[in-house]
Amino acid sequence: MTRVALLATTPGALAVVNGELLAARLDRQLASLGAKIVIVARPELAGPLRDLNRRVIVSADVDGDLETLADLAAHSIADGIPLVACAADLLTPDSALSLVLGDSIPRVGALVGPLDAGEAVRAERGRVVGVATSFHELDAPNAGLRGLLRVGEPFCADFIAVIEKLRAERVAALAPEADAIALAALGLARSGESVTAYQIKGLPYRRVADAEDAGPAWAYATSVDEWKLRYKLARKEHDDLFATFFVLPIAPRVMKLANRLGFSPTGVTWISIFVAVIGAGMFAWATRPAMIAGAVLLWLSFLLDCVDGELARYTHRFSRFGGWLDMIADRAKEFLLYAGLAYGAAKSGHPSAWWPAIAALMLLSVRHMVDTWYGTMRDHDVLRRATASFTTAADPFRIGEKPSAEEGLAKAGGALGRAATDFGARKNSLKYWFKRTAAFPVGDRWAVLGIAAAIWDGQVALAAFLVCAGGSFLYVMAGRVLQSFSVRSPVFESADKSTHRDDGPIVRLVSLLKLPAPAPLPVLGLILVVLLAGVLTTPWTATAVPWTIVAAFVVYLLFALTARNPHAGATDWLVPAGSRAAEYLFVLFVGRSYGVPLPLIFSTLAVLAVYHYDLAARIDKAASPLSIRWAGLGWDGRALLLTVGALLNLVPVFMWILLAGIAVVFVVGSLTGTLGQRRKLANT
Repeated sequence: MTRVALLATTPGALAVVNGELLAARLDRQLASLGAKIVIVARPELAGPLRDLNRRVIVSADVDGDLETLADLAAHSIADGIPLVACAADLLTPDSALSLVLGDSIPRVGALVGPLDAGEAVRAERGRVVGVATSFHELDAPNAGLRGLLRVGEPFCADFIAVIEKLRAERVAALAPEADAIALAALGLARSGESVTAYQIKGLPYRRVADAEDAGPAWAYATSVDEWKLRYKLARKEHDDLFATFFVLPIAPRVMKLANRLGFSPTGVTWISIFVAVIGAGMFAWATRPAMIAGAVLLWLSFLLDCVDGELARYTHRFSRFGGWLDMIADRAKEFLLYAGLAYGAAKSGHPSAWWPAIAALMLLSVRHMVDTWYGTMRDHDVLRRATASFTTAADPFRIGEKPSAEEGLAKAGGALGRAATDFGARKNSLKYWFKRTAAFPVGDRWAVLGIAAAIWDGQVALAAFLVCAGGSFLYVMAGRVLQSFSVRSPVFESADKSTHRDDGPIVRLVSLLKLPAPAPLPVLGLILVVLLAGVLTTPWTATAVPWTIVAAFVVYLLFALTARNPHAGATDWLVPAGSRAAEYLFVLFVGRSYGVPLPLIFSTLAVLAVYHYDLAARIDKAASPLSIRWAGLGWDGRALLLTVGALLNLVPVFMWILLAGIAVVFVVGSLTGTLGQRRKLANT
């Protein structure tokens, strides 16, 4: 449920469209979406609106509107539901309202449209970063506000603080032509809040000025077939090379069929998982017909993975769990395919195939953590520049001077960023496809695995995959690290270091000692070099000397000293990825030192990687049901567990304990977290 403040502050709210008061039309639309509606009206407009049988709050001016919104936000906190402020003169199809009210992610967002109407705003990377007012000239506006603002329940307290600041600064008096929704959006942008820019391109929605404007507005609002447009927008016309030519042309037909049969997007995701499991089983069988069948099932699973997203966009049936499951399932399916190929190859006489499978798993997990945090760093930079634009007079996007030693890197990074934007900007050009393919996205990854497996075997498929993935990793890392010097955005200003480092109890104890806190990346670099050298030089044996594991553990624990460091360096967004790489290498080093079977090492790493992907989902999907992450012990607790196993000469047993323990934490935490979220929704 959502609490909606319907603000009837202009004559357009009482305009008649298609034989109905516009405010009454909006009331009906919002009620169909399960909204709990309160009307905030000017005294001269309140009378007719009382016939809607809603609570009507009379407000004399914009300052009173802001005060009422703050009061309603406080009620939303108490009820645990989001607050939406909606202009009662907004004429819109259901899709725009559904997009905002049906958003399963608890965030702040505003509906925007073309720049031809509404308060001018600037949107960057899908976020509103500025709103034009009479006292603030906005640089390069590119969209118009449409009178619809959503505030997720976790942000309602911040929203109240923003409104109090706006009222204290008497902003309403400084911008008499602006309404409360525009001023609230302005205040949120000024505070550095991430305000999502909701937009459905091509869908007509705008505000109605008065009764005379009702006719043209209705003609505009009905000029587009809403469902045809939703179908068009649900489709992805361009993706990676394999998906664009071999999957996306078929996906819309399958999406329509799934919709007719009543499947939910999450239901399609579960079917995709099931198909991938069968495909991995075919690869493990390893006969030629089975390998070909596995490749076909891999393609079918990928097709369904595209369909679930298209179905969600078409029906606006989004859910936090569905988004989280889609992300976790994608990686789990891929790991399962590696295991099936390695198992089949080992059964056919190539036991060494487990090594490229392990390397591929580690490389993919670290790469995705790099992708997640690079995007987070860029988003943080957008918000930081937006905030700075209100406080720096000479240059609205001037953050501060860069150290002279990094000026060259900063200039090179900026030039590289501009070149990357321009390179391949024209879709379907050779440059465009090179740029897309060089990143080795999921469709192309699965194509390499499936085609190589069908023609050759699992060992060749994994080796080919590893070569392509390794080259792509170097290409992406070089560009992103260099570009980060031009951005220099300390992403951990707003992110929880401890959670995303996955620190545990030992790190917390070390932090209490107030020891010097060195920069994290040099320490991680040393740890990675030592652990990688250990993996490459340690003989495969079941009788390793325990002190080598203890020594590696002590070196690994140096990372704990960096926990109190602010992580404000230009490249410190790489710390989560480096932390994952260090843990995977430590597990691999311990397993190799004690002759642990490769399938057990792979399985342990796979469970850890899926567990870590939940941290990425907290950012990418703003969703995570995992309720007992503390039981995962942190990287330091897990490393201590394996070290104790080495001292007791029971590494295989302790690795089984680690695998089972993390799996239980993940499954139980996901179930309890999901059920808890559903109970909370049911209570509201």
